[in-house]
Amino acid sequence: MASDSIAGVNGWLKANTPITDIVGARIYEKWLPQTPTYPALSFWCVVTLAGATHDPAIGPFRDRIQFDCWGTSKGSLDSLAGTLITELHGRIDTAFNGITLQGALFLAAREFEEDFRGQEALKNVRRKIVEFEIWYRF
Repeated sequence: MASDSIAGVNGWLKANTPITDIVGARIYEKWLPQTPTYPALSFWCVVTLAGATHDPAIGPFRDRIQFDCWGTSKGSLDSLAGTLITELHGRIDTAFNGITLQGALFLAAREFEEDFRGQEALKNVRRKIVEFEIWYRF
């Protein structure tokens, strides 16, 4: 299932000191809370990639994960996104929440100077999307 990798990624993010030094406990699956404090990080599984299997004899499985870095200044946003990319890229080989994360491939990053939440424009909030392909096993 696509959500299987999320348990491992969530545990890894919350145990990663360089990331928690920036966002503290503000790491969220899928969406930010109603009145968030920034900087913050949210993430979700965009897709389980074609060709992935759930047969442990064949594995590993792979998901494309989107990380949304949130901040109120370009500096805080760049710091969070840069740290996330550095920490994930080629450095993830550990187990959390029953999931063994085996690797991460950086796919893309793009920044938005103004964002929307529902129908309201967030003029003082910046978002940078960072996407990775994550390999994992059970």
